[in-house]
Amino acid sequence: MPSVSSDLQPIATRLFADPKFRVPDDFGAIAVLVFPADAAQDGGRVLTVCRAFVGAMLPSTAVTREQPHWQQMVTLWPVVAGSPTLDPNNQDVHGAGADRQVCPAASKDYDYVQAAAWLARLPRSIDFAAGQGPFLIAWAPARMAGSPHVPILTYDLSSFTTPTALRRAMRIWTDEIEENPDAWTSGWDLTRFRLKAAAEADQFGGQILAAIKLVPFVGGK
Repeated sequence: MPSVSSDLQPIATRLFADPKFRVPDDFGAIAVLVFPADAAQDGGRVLTVCRAFVGAMLPSTAVTREQPHWQQMVTLWPVVAGSPTLDPNNQDVHGAGADRQVCPAASKDYDYVQAAAWLARLPRSIDFAAGQGPFLIAWAPARMAGSPHVPILTYDLSSFTTPTALRRAMRIWTDEIEENPDAWTSGWDLTRFRLKAAAEADQFGGQILAAIKLVPFVGGK
């Protein structure tokens, strides 16, 4: 598990968000974990992804008590209104067993309507139609989410099929956010966003590199 640093190092955090939630503009960056609607037919995969998600990041609600929003890249997991996942105690939970505590409800209550709304913000050049998801869609800074002419980073996790692969893919994502803040704190810079996977000799590194793309402009020609 990552830990909250006293010297205000950037940190990747997570948050369960209902349809009325609005991310404060002062977050350093925002990502959303999006499933296509037909993912609901495979609840086991949604649960497995949730466990990787919860295991890789600390809760934003807890981190915010010690670090400002601008030091965080927060990743949202959309849930329907009234989900027990939204209870403050469940938002804050972390450490051993956190995934078992929150993921059964978070996976069952995943909000595919919210997910569709996030997908609708993307330019036509981004096409996830053939993938089973989930897709990480990220904007930096957070106040630019969904705005025209803002680069988007996308991370397609469709090809990761085992719990081990999903945990590793999520862990590499969070490591890059925390160890390479210059790659996102002033907007995406892929010349500095160098995944550790690139240095790995196995096939997994190639999967990671192929899965991450930068779309230069939302709404651009």
